[in-house]
Amino acid sequence: MSGMKKVLEPAVRLMNRLRYPQKFALISLLFAIPIAFMMSLWLVELHSRMAFTARERGGLEFLVALRHVLEPLETSRGLRSLAEAGDPSARERLAKDQVRIASAATVVDAVNDRLGKRLGVRELWLSMRPRVVHPAVSPATLAAQVRQLMEQVGDAANLSLDTDLDSYYLAEAAVRRLPALADDMAAIGTHEVEQRLSDVWPTLRQSALLTEVGLAQAERAALDRGHMVAFRENPTLRPRLESSLGVVWGAVDSVHALVSSAGTKRSAPEFGAGEVYERQAGAVAAVFRHYDATTAALNALLGARMDRLAQKRLVLLIVVVVTMLGVAYLWIGFYAAVKRAVTSLDGVTQRMLTGEFSGPVAVEGRDELRQVVDSFNTVAGRLRTEWQRAQDESARARAAEASLAKARDVAEAATRAKSDFLAVMSHEIRTPMNGILGMAHLLLETPLDPQQQQYAATVRDSGQALLAILNDILDFSKMEAGKLELDEEDFDVPGVVANIIHLLAVRAREKGLALDSFIAPEVPRALRGDPGRLRQVLLNLAEPGRQCPQVYRPRQRPSRGHAPRGSGRSDRASLRGGRHGTRDCHAGAGPALSGVHSGRPARHAPGRRHGPGPRHLPEDRDRDAW
Repeated sequence: MSGMKKVLEPAVRLMNRLRYPQKFALISLLFAIPIAFMMSLWLVELHSRMAFTARERGGLEFLVALRHVLEPLETSRGLRSLAEAGDPSARERLAKDQVRIASAATVVDAVNDRLGKRLGVRELWLSMRPRVVHPAVSPATLAAQVRQLMEQVGDAANLSLDTDLDSYYLAEAAVRRLPALADDMAAIGTHEVEQRLSDVWPTLRQSALLTEVGLAQAERAALDRGHMVAFRENPTLRPRLESSLGVVWGAVDSVHALVSSAGTKRSAPEFGAGEVYERQAGAVAAVFRHYDATTAALNALLGARMDRLAQKRLVLLIVVVVTMLGVAYLWIGFYAAVKRAVTSLDGVTQRMLTGEFSGPVAVEGRDELRQVVDSFNTVAGRLRTEWQRAQDESARARAAEASLAKARDVAEAATRAKSDFLAVMSHEIRTPMNGILGMAHLLLETPLDPQQQQYAATVRDSGQALLAILNDILDFSKMEAGKLELDEEDFDVPGVVANIIHLLAVRAREKGLALDSFIAPEVPRALRGDPGRLRQVLLNLAEPGRQCPQVYRPRQRPSRGHAPRGSGRSDRASLRGGRHGTRDCHAGAGPALSGVHSGRPARHAPGRRHGPGPRHLPEDRDRDAW
């Protein structure tokens, strides 16, 4: 299998690079080239055979025209001897033969104009024609030249090269055998006429007579053999030629009866010269009648052959055209089937991309493409199931998301309501609480007895604790809602610190604590930031000392911090509280942290940085600090 894959790899690569029309064209071309080559060879062969047969028919037409010249020449040989002996009827017949020769020569001229050049005998006939029609030329000499011309025409027309036995022997009879037999009959009759007219029997003439008789017998034997072969190959020729052939043999026998076996005596001295000529003329006429029958049969054979070749060519062309049309039709049908399947697959794919999962692709074929379509339908079915499942999950997810969004909106609305409520309530509670605290402070500054002093201090401390709780609740609600805002304004750092010391001084004295402050020299006096938040941070840092004086000693040391690296702000400053390394006295409390607040030197133009929540009013911070 690996060797087969290597062999098929180039073809597979080539086919993969081509589209289906190009594949079909390439395969059709590869099939069409050898088929067209073979068809062309067959057509050329048929055409050459048709041209060969057409040339034979042209040569046969020329031979038939020359036959009408040869017959009066052969019959005039004995008449010339009788006319020279003073026979008036012989002179009249000789004149008629001259007219026949001239008329036949005219027919040959027309045939020679059409076929002579193609057969290569045009000039030969034109040179021979003046002698043929001239009465002074010996008929025997002219007959010999005409027979030579007939043989040359037969060779040029391929009659002597015919491949079919029936037509070959008939062509041989028409070209050589029958003209030679007619010439032998005329020569024998002429010798007999001359011998009877002169009543002299020279030895040389007797020898020539015996030679002619031997040639005639040889031609008869050759004709018999040829006709027998033709009759065996084509039985339809027998009824057409056998009767005329029998007449020829009877006439030949009658001429042979004029000559004795030794050739020195007359077998029938009672016959005169005229009677001998009549036998000669009858034998020559019988030979040429059979010649006409033979050429007619040969022409019919050649015509039938032409028809068969034409039919074969037509059938071959029809087969080629029908085969090519059938192949093209099948190729087109195959391409249409593939195109239809591919179009169906593409359509289903496009609908799947839009979320429309229709039914499976239907294919009528049973080839490998059907397997591809079935696999596609299987995958499409799985995708349809998964898509439906995904749609259900997406619907559930959207429903859950909508439910979550609704719950989120409800929670946010509740958070906003809670924040608004806390802000309003804190503000409303803080307003009277500040009044209570202020009155408590004023009350403590009046002369009171110890119990009243204690009650007033309790009211003050409780109010401050409640106010701290309210502030923490408000800050936590703002941070939860993401609306905690930082003010950005100019403030005085020593003033903020002094305010804190003032607020904590009374409570520090009550607990027996010493409270002092220290501002680093590098800290600017004027900064820009949120002084309220800074005050809150410092108060928270100082608160553990008030609650646990035995373990905590606060020391506020604001100092200038460095600007963050890469901030590009050289004028930024920070206030840092001291690092307090002690523990809160409350259970569960962690270590105290240092408070850090970033700021920058103040500018003359006041500004404010808005945050996500409500802002403390200055009077609120004052009340808180107070």
